[in-house]
Amino acid sequence: MNTIIDPSNFLLLIVDDVSANLKVLHGILSLEGYQISFANNGKQALERVENIEPDLILLDLMMPEIDGFEVAEILAKNPKYQDIPIIFLTASQEKEHLTQAFEKGAVDYITKPFNKQELLARIKTHLQLKHYRDCLSYQIQQEKLISQITLDILGEFSLENILNNTVLGMQKLFQANRVIIETCQGGKYCQKVAEVIQDGYASLSTEILKDWVEFEPIKAQSIQVLDSHPSDNLNPLQKKRLTHWNVKTELIASLMIQDKFCGVLMIHHCANSYQWSDSSLKSLQQIIQQTQIAIQQAKLYQELETVNQQLEKLYKQSEKFYKQLKSLDYYDELAQIPNRRQFNLSIEQEWLRLRRDQQPLSLIMCDIDFFKQYNDIYGHLQADDCLYQIAQTLKNTIKRPSDMVCRYGGEEFAVILPNTNQNGALEVANSIQTAITQHQIAHSHSPIGYITLSMGLATMIPSIDTKFEQLVQNADDALFLAKKQGRNQIANLSSI
Repeated sequence: MNTIIDPSNFLLLIVDDVSANLKVLHGILSLEGYQISFANNGKQALERVENIEPDLILLDLMMPEIDGFEVAEILAKNPKYQDIPIIFLTASQEKEHLTQAFEKGAVDYITKPFNKQELLARIKTHLQLKHYRDCLSYQIQQEKLISQITLDILGEFSLENILNNTVLGMQKLFQANRVIIETCQGGKYCQKVAEVIQDGYASLSTEILKDWVEFEPIKAQSIQVLDSHPSDNLNPLQKKRLTHWNVKTELIASLMIQDKFCGVLMIHHCANSYQWSDSSLKSLQQIIQQTQIAIQQAKLYQELETVNQQLEKLYKQSEKFYKQLKSLDYYDELAQIPNRRQFNLSIEQEWLRLRRDQQPLSLIMCDIDFFKQYNDIYGHLQADDCLYQIAQTLKNTIKRPSDMVCRYGGEEFAVILPNTNQNGALEVANSIQTAITQHQIAHSHSPIGYITLSMGLATMIPSIDTKFEQLVQNADDALFLAKKQGRNQIANLSSI
């Protein structure tokens, strides 16, 4: 309770319907230096409270129309005025009403006629208590605001949002007219990255800032406060800058990232000078520290995002490459059709499907006649081209999407025909033979002068007691029979 109360900082409202009492109280309190306002009835008292918001009310208990009880009750119900201390003024014969007075919100009472020392002591005590309550309430509000600002800053990963939340929070916390963050470029502070201003105050453009790059060197983790009044401690450049920007008090604080200077924070109070107390500077440093942490986190997050994007790009590339490799595993690059691996996979799948549906599966095995001699006569390159042409002819001859032509190995090809009986398969084989004949790839060692095919055909309805290998073996045996019988023909070893 050692707080020194300066009466000139406090406004008292005296409410009494007796003018003599008002004069007495005015005489006592004005000599002490208190600011004083008067009301001579309850209605006027409520109007004055709304207009001036006094620090303390001396309220007469008994008044006509609206008495002190009702005034106190009305004020207690209003959150804006309920913390204003009320000291009732009461005659000695009114003491029986004091219990009711305290229930209505009074903090104390003074009896008439007034004792000067008692009056001043009670007023001083309750102003001190109000001061403590106000300081505590202000501190709680500041702590809440600092916590919210910190959450707003640390809750962001965008550098732009972090800086904007910082200047907005600083402006609100310190009631500043202008808050700016500038980045450092080559030792000069000339690029504004965030700014917030109150209505009625000018924004500082980047061009204006560039005209004032000759700041005094800001040391690492330093804070500099400049006040335009008095200006004796300011150098000419400081005076010119504050005058040009209409600044009464300017605070400049450095921003550091990993002990490296990266920019400055500027806080301007233009309407009135601002007293930077130790607690406000401590709060400022706390927010700056959180901002620096958030900036570093944002930088790391951005780097992580870049790495993730690169990894995602690499993953997509590797996935694409893997698919290409995978397709090569099942694709014959020379013939540009599926290979033996794909043949084994597809015919097994079709076998299982058609076993369930009890539908026929046909297979045609094809072999290029006298191909070894073709390779010896025309060379490997032309032999490769011959394989490609035969493969494409087979591929173009089959019509249904479910049918498949595969390179079985060497100069052998296989044609898988799901849901096809032996008559349908024979029709396909004849179409293939016709297409090969029409293509007429010259072959001097062939009895008829061009490339021909020997084909073995087999058809089965898959059952649980048989395997697809049996169908392959049947088609292969039929192919052997076709070659044995003179080549360039179709042999059929279907079981149905």
